[in-house]
Amino acid sequence: MKRLLPLCTLCILSSAHPVLAAEKSGMELSPLSEPRSAITLGLLQGASLIGFDHERLLTDRVGFQFGAGLLGFDCGLTYHYRPGIRSRHFYLGYWNVGLGVLDAPYAGILGLTHVWRSRGKFTAQLGLGTPLVISDELRDNLGDPSIVALYSIGVCGSPRRAATPSP
Repeated sequence: MKRLLPLCTLCILSSAHPVLAAEKSGMELSPLSEPRSAITLGLLQGASLIGFDHERLLTDRVGFQFGAGLLGFDCGLTYHYRPGIRSRHFYLGYWNVGLGVLDAPYAGILGLTHVWRSRGKFTAQLGLGTPLVISDELRDNLGDPSIVALYSIGVCGSPRRAATPSP
């Protein structure tokens, strides 16, 4: 949990960078520019029953994503088929489910998922992963799975602001 706070802070600050750079250089912010980040809220987001994921594009097609929720977090890289944050993409990430606090069962999973984003707000994710770490209690209940299903559904939003040169 102590490692999650610096990661969240870094991602929030990186999201603010284009706005700060625009103000410093005298550029105007255009509300119609293509967004570079997205936040998804929903079921099984952030490696939790209820959580969020935040994605930030590093290039037109490659991004970094992190998420958190009730007793879990995830982070990884995204690759979009087409340029833009609203397009379908692959997500290669690490899910830490359960956090291992209060003697709760936990698992660390490395996986690859496909993420669908509708033209509206709906998003869904489906893929496969392999447990890297699994608690004894979870192993007793589930056995020792070599592959697990990874899935989630949610509502996705993107702020519409980016720096554009003033005329």
